[in-house]
Amino acid sequence: MCEAGEFSRMLTRFAFVGLQDQVEDALRFKARASLEERLAGESGDKKPVDYYEILYAYYVQRGDFRSGKKVGAAQAMYTCARRLDQETYKQRSPRDTEASVRALYAAHAQACLATMNALKIVGPEYRWIVVAGGKGWKAEVRANLTNIDIDGVAGDASRAQTVIELSDVRRDYALSLSRVRLLTRDPPPSLSLSLSLLPTPRTDPLLNTLGLPTPDDALNAYISAGHFDAALSLAEEFSLALPPVFSRLAARCLTIDTDPRGFIALSADPPAAWEGSDAAKGWRLLREWLERHDGMGRKGCWRAVVEKCLEGGSGGGGGRVPEWVEVFYRTHAPEELIRIYLKQGRLEDAARFATRYIREQYAGPQPLLAKPRAATRWLPYALLDQLLAALGGRSTVRGAEFVGTVEAYLERVRGESGAVIGR
Repeated sequence: MCEAGEFSRMLTRFAFVGLQDQVEDALRFKARASLEERLAGESGDKKPVDYYEILYAYYVQRGDFRSGKKVGAAQAMYTCARRLDQETYKQRSPRDTEASVRALYAAHAQACLATMNALKIVGPEYRWIVVAGGKGWKAEVRANLTNIDIDGVAGDASRAQTVIELSDVRRDYALSLSRVRLLTRDPPPSLSLSLSLLPTPRTDPLLNTLGLPTPDDALNAYISAGHFDAALSLAEEFSLALPPVFSRLAARCLTIDTDPRGFIALSADPPAAWEGSDAAKGWRLLREWLERHDGMGRKGCWRAVVEKCLEGGSGGGGGRVPEWVEVFYRTHAPEELIRIYLKQGRLEDAARFATRYIREQYAGPQPLLAKPRAATRWLPYALLDQLLAALGGRSTVRGAEFVGTVEAYLERVRGESGAVIGR
């Protein structure tokens, strides 16, 4: 029935009372044997039966999502994933075409995804399986993969076994997906590959890479290809640094109008949904991602964007920091942006920003003493003194304006400080 493509009918119409163990053993054997035939290229032109898919469906139909009497859906598919991963470490042979290599990568990602789905069905305390060896996403483990049978137990019984949690499978999937996404222009819909930016064409280099990429390599490849949404997700998954991603995205925004590859295609909203030029859409996308990934008081990504903008560019940025970035800093860390401006030698911008901040904070005839922790609005005096010295006092129009603002500001601070201390 499986060879005839009627395994769905087999699962739904036959209970195999008293024969379940034999059926399971037979499917497990066929799954392992058929996979080896496919990997060896012995199936010929005939489309081989995917017995791992049938075995997975058999376990799911019985409710054995994690591990039943012998294996279970999650452990069976994760073992399949590890076997496919092991195959990617072999040197390419002349018969390996681009299509076959891509299919191998896609099959590995699919097996990881099926494992994740099975583990997510069970309760949080049961989202784990036991396999031989270590965790697949770790480079030192992947480089030493050995044969693992369908039960996830190595041929050598003395080998240590490892508990694989859902988070480990998710990381395996993230690395596998990066390989598929970077090599496949039209990825399979079942892998849910959403594209956020049109990538710079690249294909061949990764076809000759053995095994899964490291998290850092995958991140750099995503950034180079323009898959910034995927790069951010990968960085979050592996706790990688986010500032380099935002720095490169800011650089792309600065050159959108002059670089034909800089056209922005949005993953969640089609380009027509946002008005304005391509550059405006790019800056809007950058802003939304900054607020989503770095909007909880952390400023490392914002700083990376500021520094990239100040480097200037031939396109829309022109060496100026966008207004919405300054708004963020006026709300969260005004002194940091002033220091960045000073470090970059942008004295006029530093004075302009500090003047506006002071005027906004101390607008009105009376200090806001009712506001709790009013001292959080005060700028460090040493920073103001440094900026005054750099501007040369009143020797410039901006300097004279800033000096006058600071003098008024210091008077307000003295009065507010005395009132707070006297309470």
